[in-house]
Amino acid sequence: MTGRNALVERWIDMWLEPDDAVRRKTVEELFAPQAVYSMFNLDPFVGHDAIYRQVTLAHHIYVPRGYTFRSQNNATGHHNLIRFGWVMLFGESGETDMIGSDVLVLDEAGRITADYQFHDKLSSVPYGELPYADELVPGLFTPDEVAAYRKVFDRFRATPPRI
Repeated sequence: MTGRNALVERWIDMWLEPDDAVRRKTVEELFAPQAVYSMFNLDPFVGHDAIYRQVTLAHHIYVPRGYTFRSQNNATGHHNLIRFGWVMLFGESGETDMIGSDVLVLDEAGRITADYQFHDKLSSVPYGELPYADELVPGLFTPDEVAAYRKVFDRFRATPPRI
C-alpha cells in the first residue's frame, strides 16, 4: 500500500469508527486545526469540531443501517494533493450503494487542510425519512448547524437529491 493509500485508509476508518473519542482523535490527527471539508449539499465545515460533528452524523446515518465504506485503492496525487475514490457498500449483500471521490489538500506535515468530496452515485438511503440530525445525535450540533441540517433534511423530504 502506498503512503497515499495508507492515508486514505485512515480517512475511511475515521468514518466507520464506533468509538466517539477515537473518531475525534482521528479527525484531530488527520486534519489541520482550521481544515475545511466541503460536500455538495451543505456549507463547508471548518475546523476539527465541525468536521468531527459531520463525520459523526454520517456514521450515525449509515453504519447502524448496515453500510460500510471502502477505498477504491486508487489514490493518486502530486505536490500536496491526493485524489481517490471510495464506495459505500450495503453490508448484507455487499452491493454498491454510493460512489464518490475526494480531493485532499495537505500541509507540509501531511495533515489535511481541505477535503473536497464529490458524489458520482448517491445512496438509496431515504434521507427524507430519517430523523433530523439533532435527533439522530442529540446535543452534538450548534444551533446554526441544527438549522442548516434541518433545512437540508426538509429539502430531501420534499425532493430526494439527484446528481
